[in-house]
Amino acid sequence: MSNLPVPSVQTKTVALTRVTKVLLAIICLNGLANSLSNVFVNVFLFRLSNNIYEVALFNFISYLVWLPAFVFAGWLCKKQIDVLA
Repeated sequence: MSNLPVPSVQTKTVALTRVTKVLLAIICLNGLANSLSNVFVNVFLFRLSNNIYEVALFNFISYLVWLPAFVFAGWLCKKQIDVLA
């Protein structure tokens, strides 16, 4: 290993605006609520059917739906921005 000088990394701190903080709080609370609700749905499905396969299938399908939903949401946002511009 050579003794090359390591370039210093200069960081610039930027304060978050109030709107950004509120948006981050909403995203965090949404993630927490989704996690908690998924736990209860999984328990309900298992108690209803006593079959772990159905719980796994539900989780697989719900995660599989996320990709097209995100693509559609991105397309919809871009369409709305084009209309507003």
